[in-house]
Amino acid sequence: MQLNSIVDSLKDSEPFLDSVLLHMGSMYSTLKKLEKSVSAYKRAIDIIEKKSGQDSSFLITPILGMAKVLGTNGRTTKAVECYHRAISILESTRGFEDEDLVIPLFSLGNLLLKEGKGKDAETCFARIMNIYKKLYGEKDGKVGMAMYSLANAKCARGEADEAITLYRRALQIIEDSNYMALDDSEMEKMRIDLAELLHAVG
Repeated sequence: MQLNSIVDSLKDSEPFLDSVLLHMGSMYSTLKKLEKSVSAYKRAIDIIEKKSGQDSSFLITPILGMAKVLGTNGRTTKAVECYHRAISILESTRGFEDEDLVIPLFSLGNLLLKEGKGKDAETCFARIMNIYKKLYGEKDGKVGMAMYSLANAKCARGEADEAITLYRRALQIIEDSNYMALDDSEMEKMRIDLAELLHAVG
């Protein structure tokens, strides 16, 4: 690819190179060229670290991009490290209750759930729920969505009764807040998850 050979020949000090690399990382990820995507993100991270320091909030986008690609590529441990790093940068620059924490926490929670680490996933989703409660109040639809993710984690851990309670509360909050249409496919999926769980426990 022509762009690749041009970028390879450029020095790291070149202006806007980090932005070009971010774009390339995303583009390669879409094209499923995962190793090329990782190396583009890695070079962008190196440049930003030299320019702005190891705790710069400019690092969040490439770190999250890299985490997503590593997770897709089956390199879970590395992906989890990236998510934790993004979370810790956000905590140090924006505090422990900033809404920007939701994206890395949600991605990390879903990855951990996929890996069968329900307890760790639960911690992520519970934290998202608390952030939303603090920002929007207990009856906001976003709280309901976070509660649904928490219910999934409880279900994965075999805590059926707690999961059922959370599914019901989540659906109630989402309905009462008019967060999404009652015939929305996401709402339908939630109802099916609850029905299947109720069926499983008799």
